[in-house]
Amino acid sequence: MTIHEDLDRTRQAVQALEKSLLALRNQLGPHLDVLGLMDDLERCSTDLHRLEQQVRAPHRHELVVIP
Repeated sequence: MTIHEDLDRTRQAVQALEKSLLALRNQLGPHLDVLGLMDDLERCSTDLHRLEQQVRAPHRHELVVIP
């Protein structure tokens, strides 16, 4: 599996967790532990986005003149 596939799978897992936590919040209301999990999820999502930008950023290629 490539790093890009791993990042895609991680993004899908974060999105699935977000969907589940929203369902829990809708059932339980603003429960302290659910709100804490949602804060944790936001940090995970932010960190993952930052990592995706770093890994998927185009690399500068150095041009070498061949005589």
